[in-house]
Amino acid sequence: MTSKEIRKLRKKALIEMLLNQTEEIERLNEEINSLQARLENKEICINNAGTIAEAAFEMNGVLEAAQAAAQQYLDNVKTLTERQEADCMLKEKATAAKCIAQEQATFERCSFMKEEAEKACAEMERAAKERCEELERTTRESCEAKEKETEEKCLALTNKAEQDVEEKWEDLSNRLEEFYRAHIGLKSLLTADAAIQRN
Repeated sequence: MTSKEIRKLRKKALIEMLLNQTEEIERLNEEINSLQARLENKEICINNAGTIAEAAFEMNGVLEAAQAAAQQYLDNVKTLTERQEADCMLKEKATAAKCIAQEQATFERCSFMKEEAEKACAEMERAAKERCEELERTTRESCEAKEKETEEKCLALTNKAEQDVEEKWEDLSNRLEEFYRAHIGLKSLLTADAAIQRN
């Protein structure tokens, strides 16, 4: 099986293939051990092999097959490892790109929220300033109206007081005039009495 064909296999198929290869290697190792035991115990059937050379040749074939199976197993493990490393690198790059995108999105959202907060603060400040100006204008107008009203009241009170004073002065003058007329005879008597006393 070529490396291109191995790349096309799914992970499950690769694992199954590796398990099969492992079982095959274990089976071949058991067979090698069995053959080695038979060789040591001189239980090799020379009739089947013909000669010791043929038996050694068959043994070499078994060993070569076991070596090839082991090599294929190692190659498959290496291929699978490289493939997993490549997958990990791709996932790591994808994760890094996702993190960068999320960081950028978070930064943009924070910038947007900051701008919105600044706009809201500016609007609140503008509204508060307008409200203060309106209150100041209203207060000033109210104070001016009350000041004008107070001035009018003071002027009315002053006019009334002056009028009362004039009326009382006129009344007093009239009463004094009446008193003077009523006692003009008394004045003449007093004047004559004073002249007599001087003489």
